[in-house]
Order: sequence, then structure tokens, then C-alpha cells
Amino acid sequence: MGSRNLAVTVWSAAAAVLASIAVTACSSRTGSRVAGPATASGGTASGQVATSADPRTVATVGALFPASVAPPHTCTAGVIDSPSGNVIVTAAHCVVGSGAGMVFVPGYDDGGAPYGSWTVTKAYAAAGWITGQDPEMDYVFLVVSPLSTNATAAPLQSVTGGNVLGMAPGPGQRVTVAGYEVGRDDQPVICAPLVYLTGGYPSFDCAGYVAGTSGAPWIAGYESSTGAGTITAVIGGLNQGGCSSGTSYSAPFTAATKQLLARAVAGGPADILPVPRPATC
Repeated sequence: MGSRNLAVTVWSAAAAVLASIAVTACSSRTGSRVAGPATASGGTASGQVATSADPRTVATVGALFPASVAPPHTCTAGVIDSPSGNVIVTAAHCVVGSGAGMVFVPGYDDGGAPYGSWTVTKAYAAAGWITGQDPEMDYVFLVVSPLSTNATAAPLQSVTGGNVLGMAPGPGQRVTVAGYEVGRDDQPVICAPLVYLTGGYPSFDCAGYVAGTSGAPWIAGYESSTGAGTITAVIGGLNQGGCSSGTSYSAPFTAATKQLLARAVAGGPADILPVPRPATC
């Protein structure tokens, strides 16, 4: 979307720094409280999504900051169920260079970090994105580690739970999407729309998904009572997620997406991502 392209502007301005440190209706974000230091608490068994203390947030979805929690968060990411327990997924156009030093805050809530904060150490992207920024490969898996401010050094997934990685959603499938607008001291917009296809790209209509919601995971089969879900897409892909705040897209997840996750879990050589080109809106 045109307004979502603000995220690209933010990343372009910060590219040099980043390269060097290489659910039925939409709900609006609310609140402007300033929180104190972040600490992690609670947790569930691996693979099970934690129940958020605040129903307006999702434990396994959080805000993604470019270098620390001081600047505004610029994208959204989700926790993936993995053997290591330290993998998140977001849109590839949200990451520049190695991604190292970015900060993920799951369940980010009015500036608070109920599950702690996690720093990115490595990025794994599809070759098609790295060489040509193919919008059908606009996704990236990030490996994270806990910050020293956390109450525990346990893997991310043991604190928040993790969502299974699935394939692209089909037409008519309902998904739950939580995304954070560029800013801070806020909460996500959450909607549970039906998916349709636009030239092969998964799509949905719901207002409020503006700059900062890129990378927001689409969770299929999400149940608020159990928190269980499967991430089948992330906002991105066509026009880096869309040219209107009311329509969002995703790159189609395929078998290659699962292969990329396996590479991230294996911990092999990481990737260096290019500065994203502006969306063609």
C-alpha cells in the first residue's frame, strides 16, 4: 500500500546503520503509556502458543525494531515452531544486510515487553529475493537470542510458544492477522478476514494495515482459547504488502519456504539482504 511504503523509507534511511551491524472485526491500536524496563515471565510447552495477558495482543506476534527499542518499530514478526525454539518470520523487505542487532518484542503491549526482548543474530532469505527481490519470495527467517534484560535465557519458543509453519492459504480460508503500525507504545491491529487470491498472491481485505504491518503473520486455525495456530503467510509480496491500507498481500508459502526454515534451524551460513526497492504503487 502507498502508506505501507513508509516502512521502506524508514529502512532506506537506516540502511547504512543496519548494513554495518549487519478476532472477527478489525480493532484499532490503543494506549500511549510509557513502560519501564522489559522483563520476560511465564511460558508454555514448546509448540503451544502462550495465552496473552492482554487479549488485544498475541503472544507469538510482536513488533520488530531496527536496532533497539529506542526508535519506532518498523515491522511485525511471528514466532515459528522449530527445534531450536529461536526462529521468527517476517517479510524480507523488512530486513537489510545481516539483520543482526534488530530487536523483536513478542506480545508488545503499550510499550511493555511481557515476554522479554530478543535480538536478531542471523537472517535466512530465499535466493530469489537476495538476487532480484522477487516478490514471490518476500519472506525471511530470523534467528534470535534473548537480551540480558530478560528474566530467563530460555529459548524464545519456551516463553511464548510457537506457530507451525504451513503452506499458503487457499481462497475462503479464514486467518487471524495481528500487525503493528510504525510507532511505539501501542498495540496491534487485529483482524480475522477471509483469504482470496490476486494473481497467485494470497490476499485479504481489512482496514488499518498501514506502514509497520509488513511481516505480520497470517495465522490459520487460530483459537483464542488455546492460542494454537499455523502461520501460512506474512504481509508482503505483491507491492511489498499492498498499495492500500484496506487490502494486504503475501508471498505464497511453498515447499521452498519450509526448506528455507530448515536451513535456518540448521544454523548454516547466514544471508545478506539487499536494500529493498520502493514498491511500485
